[in-house]
Amino acid sequence: ETSETYRIAVNPDNKVVKPKIPAAEFDVEKDLFRPFLMGRDVHRYDSLETDLLVFFPYQVQGGRAELVSSEELKTSYPKTYSYVEAYEDAFKKRENGKAAKLAEWFGYIYEKNLTKFDQRKLTAMEICSNHANVALNFSNIYHSTTVYSFVKHQDAGVSYETFSAILNSAVFWWFLKHTGDTLQGDARRMKTNYINPFPLPAMIPKEDDIAVSALVTELVKEKAGPARSEEIQHLEEAINAAVYKLYDLSQEEIKVIEQAF
Repeated sequence: ETSETYRIAVNPDNKVVKPKIPAAEFDVEKDLFRPFLMGRDVHRYDSLETDLLVFFPYQVQGGRAELVSSEELKTSYPKTYSYVEAYEDAFKKRENGKAAKLAEWFGYIYEKNLTKFDQRKLTAMEICSNHANVALNFSNIYHSTTVYSFVKHQDAGVSYETFSAILNSAVFWWFLKHTGDTLQGDARRMKTNYINPFPLPAMIPKEDDIAVSALVTELVKEKAGPARSEEIQHLEEAINAAVYKLYDLSQEEIKVIEQAF
């Protein structure tokens, strides 16, 4: 890898897939690739890291995503063009050959939400076993359909850190356990129509937002450093207690929630 290029390994495990994707390595220009998350990469309060990349042959400007033409690809991104050309057959066979009918066969078949990823957001693992796994995504990291992201309303006067505390809380997990699908191993799915009915606190005072945000920031920093399980547990308990306070829950209500785990 250089400041301008990535060294990518395509199908490094030489998996047998259809259409066939031969294993190979290429140097490609960075401009048309994005860091890419799978569901397994997302964990509560963790810093998001991935060694995967997704080919993104678009230029985003003014809220619009314009597909790079084959001529521009060949002229301005010759290294990437070599990669694309090498896998022309696989590109064209996507979606049972639908891609071959595109004006540019390397483009996306379903051009939805292409401009949505380049912004601050929360990102969540889709299927969770014991608790929600929601992380701060401030690095414009893209992801698969086994991952969900949430963008707060522009008028929301609450930090992403506080929203992450709420979605990672025992309150939210208790709600999901009583409303969502029960999957194998008593897991739950972070599906939009399960999350939409979840009530946010009626009001979050600025001082509470600042306090919760500071705890979350400290926890993210702690989890990114050398493992200190006691400190991590302490911070998670403090955040959970702060969320109980945001909902103005009584001791009896807190007891009901905690007995469900």
